[in-house]
Amino acid sequence: MYLPCACWECRGDGKPASVEGKGTKSRPSPYSGRWFITTPAMMPDFTRRSAIYKLVGQNKKARMDYEIEETLEAGVSLKGTEVKSVRLGKVNLKDGHVKLENEEAFLHGVHISAYPFAHYDNHDPERVRRLLLHKRELKRLVGKVQQKGFTVVPLKIYFKNNKIKVEIALAKGRRVHDKREELKRRAEKREMDRTLKKYRVT
Repeated sequence: MYLPCACWECRGDGKPASVEGKGTKSRPSPYSGRWFITTPAMMPDFTRRSAIYKLVGQNKKARMDYEIEETLEAGVSLKGTEVKSVRLGKVNLKDGHVKLENEEAFLHGVHISAYPFAHYDNHDPERVRRLLLHKRELKRLVGKVQQKGFTVVPLKIYFKNNKIKVEIALAKGRRVHDKREELKRRAEKREMDRTLKKYRVT
């Protein structure tokens, strides 16, 4: 895209240029002549904002029972009373798992408690809920799940910019020996963290 150069060199009056109504100095153009080229990388992005997260619930058991290979962020189709219950933190992912059917993903076993202030048309706490994923993500998950030992489990449910999201993981089940090793590793890490905190070692 071509934009007029407003630097003092191109204006020729020896005075720094300013933006109308702002009074701020413009950056001198590195190009000579009346016009210079700008690229998207040179243009400021006023629409980009940092995402705001609020964790509602997480599945700690999944990280113990499974070896996480890959994680994805998915939307989830919820009813109004479910959204209100999620805002209250009434979610349990402990027994949750994801099933892939007819090129769609469905969340099973996640308990969202009934909304206590709904007088009618409340939801079923254990109902199956559809996950919202792109087709390419669904195809990749289907291809992986067809391999031996892979499954999909929910890890977290959270708000992202006031929208409810679910973090799901492509995972492999751990054997009993692997679970014991993981427990041992976590215990050693906790002990090391306590020691470092005690002696303030950085």
